[in-house]
Amino acid sequence: MKNKLYDVIQKTKKLGADYVDILFTHTSTLTVDSRHAKLENVVQAERISAHMQVSVGNCRTVVSTDNTDILFSENFREKALFAAQNSPEEEELIRAKIHCSDPIDLDLDDAQTVTAQQLENIAVECDDLVSQVPGIFNVEGASATREKSHKILIRDSDFCGEYCRTFNEIAVIPIAKQNDHMVQDYDFSCAVHRADLRSTSDIAYTATQRALKKLGARKINSCKLPVVFDRRVASEFLGEFLAAANGENIAKNSSFLLGKLNQQIFSQHLTICDDSAIKRGIRSRPFDIDGVSACANTLVQDGFLRSFLLNTKYATKLQMHTTGHAASFESIAPTNAWILNGQMSVAQMLKNLDKCLLVTEVFGSGFNIVTGDYSCGVFGFWIENGQPQYPVHEITIAGDFFTMAKECMPANDLIQEKGVDSPSLYMGEMTVGGI
Repeated sequence: MKNKLYDVIQKTKKLGADYVDILFTHTSTLTVDSRHAKLENVVQAERISAHMQVSVGNCRTVVSTDNTDILFSENFREKALFAAQNSPEEEELIRAKIHCSDPIDLDLDDAQTVTAQQLENIAVECDDLVSQVPGIFNVEGASATREKSHKILIRDSDFCGEYCRTFNEIAVIPIAKQNDHMVQDYDFSCAVHRADLRSTSDIAYTATQRALKKLGARKINSCKLPVVFDRRVASEFLGEFLAAANGENIAKNSSFLLGKLNQQIFSQHLTICDDSAIKRGIRSRPFDIDGVSACANTLVQDGFLRSFLLNTKYATKLQMHTTGHAASFESIAPTNAWILNGQMSVAQMLKNLDKCLLVTEVFGSGFNIVTGDYSCGVFGFWIENGQPQYPVHEITIAGDFFTMAKECMPANDLIQEKGVDSPSLYMGEMTVGGI
C-alpha cells in the first residue's frame, strides 16, 4: 500500500503540487450487543479512509475519500490540485522540520484474535449479571467491541511511518426502578489490550450501584455551597480546559487562556500532564500527523500554565515549539491527559466539608471557552458530615473558570482509562440553582 500512496504523491506533484501528504487508515470493527441476556445485534464494519493534503505555494487544501479506487484515480488528483490552487493563501506554508526518525514501540497492537462468539459471551454475561441485582428493573443493553486500525502517514518526501492499534471495550446500561420512578446509569471499561479490561462482574457491580443510588432523588433550594466533582465529571472538566488550551483557539484569540501562559491559574495542588508515549495508552501514538515523535508534556505544573496543545503550524504562529498534538491535517487534540492525584481520599475530602454537593453527572453546556463562564445541569448527592444523605436532581451549578480553578484540589482516586482522566476534584463554592 505504501508504494501505491507514494505513487499518488509523485503523480500529484507532477501536476503542479509543491507538497503532498497522505494519511491512510484501514479500520475493522466488531461490536456485539446483548439485551435481556440474549444476543441482540452484531455489527461488523470495514472502513477505509484517505486524507490527502495538497500544497501549492502558500495555498493548501485537504481532500478525503473512503474509496481507494477514487484515491488512485487521475480525476481525484486533478480535483485536489484545483482545490489547493483556489484555496485562500496563507501568510506562509508551515511544515514540520524535525520528524520522528525511530518510532518507539508502544505495544498498541493486541495480536490476540477475538471472535464474535467471544464478544457475545462477554456482553451476555455482563447483561445477565446486571439483571440479577435486586432493584434493577431492566438493562438498556450491554455491548462488547473489538476494533483494529492500521495507519500509514506519508509527509511528502520528509517522513513515512505506520502503526497498528487495537481498541477493546465492554459497556452496560442498567435501569433501576422504585415505584414508578426509573433511572439509568452506566459503566464501561476500555483498553488497548483485552487483558487490561476490567472484569464483567466489576463493570456490572459499579453500573448497578450507580443506578440504584440515584433512586429517590429530591429537589433542593437554590444556594451557594462547596461542590465536589466525581472523577467522571472531573474528567469532563479537564476536557473543557484542554479545549481552551488548544493552540488553534489561542492563536485565534478565542480562549479564556489567552495571555495566561506562565501565570498561576489553578491552585498549587494541581498538575496536568499529557503523554502520547505511554505504553498501551488508550490515546498513545508513536508520532502525530505532523510526523513529530510521541512525547510527554506538562501543561499545568503546581497551578501554573506552562504549555498549550500545539501542532507545528500553531506553535510557529505563537513562537513556541510543537507539543506533538497534531490529530489530523487540520486539528489539534490531546492524547493521554490526566490530572495528578492529590493526597486525600474522596471520603477525607467530603469529611472536611460540613455540607456540600457531590456532582456525579452533568447535562447540557459547560464551559464557554471564550469567557470562562461555566454552567450546566447536574445530578448528584447532598453531603452532610462527610456522608451522602440523598440524591438530588433538577438543579444547575454555575461559576467561572478562574474562581473554580484557584480553589481546585484533587483527591487520590485517579483511574486512567479513557485517555482524558481526572481524580475527583474539590471545586470550591459555587452557585447552585434549585427550587
